[in-house]
Amino acid sequence: MKMLDEARAEAEKIRNQATTQLSEERAAAAQELFSRTIELAVNLAERLLRGLAFPSIEHAFLTRVLDYLDHLSAEERAALVAHLGETALVVTTAHPLDAQEEARWREQLEKRIETGRGIEFNTDSALIAGAEITLPSAVLRFNWRDALTAAAREINRNDHAG
Repeated sequence: MKMLDEARAEAEKIRNQATTQLSEERAAAAQELFSRTIELAVNLAERLLRGLAFPSIEHAFLTRVLDYLDHLSAEERAALVAHLGETALVVTTAHPLDAQEEARWREQLEKRIETGRGIEFNTDSALIAGAEITLPSAVLRFNWRDALTAAAREINRNDHAG
């Protein structure tokens, strides 16, 4: 009788271990599927947004940059530009700006930020559309690449929270 009880206990233990392992494998597979789905959705969104992006779209992002700067408190603005006299402010856009657009960006930014060394312009097509403003103490990101990355991060965070 004792051997039979031991065998039953061992069989129950093996069954519980198998059930636990199966549950863990299912959870891992579900997480992997979810992560791949998010990655696929972000890649699809990026392709669609690249198709919609065109050089003059950068002007819409200038409006967002200016709105952000206009809503900073005096203390926030001072902290943002604290070391700007030592280096140039760098504006990186997804598409090259023509001379007129560059002049517009320069004029509007200089109204809001006193640039001791001026403004440099670069391009980075990886942004998809939009701009990054690089200051000594911060990088202001107003572009579709970072928006997609943030959206994917938020979706993953919400999935893990719920």
